[in-house]
Amino acid sequence: MPDGEMAAGAFDIAVCKGIDVGEQERCHLLVGLDAAGTLPVYNYIQLVSQSMGLPYEDEYKEWKRAPDAAKEIIGAERIAKVGVEFYERAILPELKKRPALNK
Repeated sequence: MPDGEMAAGAFDIAVCKGIDVGEQERCHLLVGLDAAGTLPVYNYIQLVSQSMGLPYEDEYKEWKRAPDAAKEIIGAERIAKVGVEFYERAILPELKKRPALNK
């Protein structure tokens, strides 16, 4: 099954089950599970794009998966726009967070 069809199927199932897939911020709260390799997480825009056969990369997920490389991935210009201090004090710690999983 192509990725787009899988994404469309996942989207349809979520909607039928009454899952609110429109809140991208909620998906980003779960990205730590994806980054930890526990559960694949897709945000609404990613699901819709893939179901339409359009390419879409979730930049936040990429940053979260590789927090030590995030500064290079994001780029100095974008970090400068929010401020280096803000990036280091607020964004980077968030990117490094992983969920506490009961084992």
